Amino acid sequence: MNKTTTKNYVVDESYKLIFSFLFFLNNKMKTSDFTRKRKLRFESVVGILLNFNKKSTQTEIDIFFEKFLNGEEPVSRQAFEKARLKINYTAFLELFNVSVKGGLLPEDSSFLKGFRVVAVDGSTLMLEKSPELIEYFGSSTPSKGDAFARISICYDVLNDFNLVGSIKPYATGEREMAIEMLKELDKLQCKNNLFLLDRGYWSPELMGNIIESGNKFLMRAANNANSTITNSISKSGFVKKKCNDKIQMLRYYKFQLSSGEEEILVTNLSKDEFSDEELSKLYFMRWGVETKYQELKERLQMENFSGKSVLAVKQDFYCTLYLSNLIAFFKYDSDEIIKEKRKDKGNKYDYKTNTNYSIGILKNALVCVLLEPNPFLRDLMMKRLIDKMSRNPIPIKPDRKAPRKEKRTKQRRFSHSRISL
Repeated sequence: MNKTTTKNYVVDESYKLIFSFLFFLNNKMKTSDFTRKRKLRFESVVGILLNFNKKSTQTEIDIFFEKFLNGEEPVSRQAFEKARLKINYTAFLELFNVSVKGGLLPEDSSFLKGFRVVAVDGSTLMLEKSPELIEYFGSSTPSKGDAFARISICYDVLNDFNLVGSIKPYATGEREMAIEMLKELDKLQCKNNLFLLDRGYWSPELMGNIIESGNKFLMRAANNANSTITNSISKSGFVKKKCNDKIQMLRYYKFQLSSGEEEILVTNLSKDEFSDEELSKLYFMRWGVETKYQELKERLQMENFSGKSVLAVKQDFYCTLYLSNLIAFFKYDSDEIIKEKRKDKGNKYDYKTNTNYSIGILKNALVCVLLEPNPFLRDLMMKRLIDKMSRNPIPIKPDRKAPRKEKRTKQRRFSHSRISL
């Protein structure tokens, strides 16, 4: 299997899963749910939630019924809200895991010196100020009276897909979440990882867990990380650090940013694996996860929740991660077409698929593909979508950075027409 067939694998496996009786049994909230024959079947509710659901709930229902249910009379928003409460968020976590498995399979995946480069980073999501969400996610927030969730992702930088995602109460520590995600990666048998972490993750326990799992890390040291490092006049060297009751010999490297500020990196990589000078370039690859968060929050509107319950928030969270991965896998094919079309044009820059444009194309159409029972039609529909995606490429301009926007502490507006139970 290669990267350009990843989407086929994920779409086919997703279809099998959505229409699987075991999936149905495992992910409905009660045994009595979806036992009567109604317009809103289990797979229909799943489809509506996967359909880039960012308009008003009733509008999305109307679109779904028109496109996928032969124009049947749509159900009401209230009926949909009741139906979604019958599906556990684990259904969308399973679909997300199918996409992760697909991303790990290609034999032509991109690695750096044999390592899968994994950036780990956390963020927050602003939630509707409902009593249920405040009770579950906690009253400790960046701004008084608002509700926030803590999220974290492990992101494959070179292959552009999310490996693990986690959503927790706001008070949960990022290092605690990172340790849990390491265990999830181990379950996925995702080995030989090189983790890139910012200084907020500085923790002997986390470093020890990475080392014990047989993986590597490159971490920006906290300002008070170790006096031996911070007081040393040497640009690079080695330092002993107690990690999980074991003394580890770690390597450090100091370098200056263009602003003149000194940064300290700590790693368990050997000099044979990466030289001192390569470490700073390697660390800046962590920027990819910032770009991914921009996609999740701004382009896929992760914070624009379709409900104000804990269940709805978790459903939407894993839906967004799943859709983000599918977009990446469709882009693999589109990028190859763009590359082939422009190989003899002598352009100043290389070109890639326009993500914003692609999201617009995949809206509604992607769910058509996921719910299409005929595999030959599914394949034809995917080819047409990829052809459209490749028609509006954008240049890849090196060394361009758009810093993550400051955290919003003011409550944003929620569309009450979208807020469900």
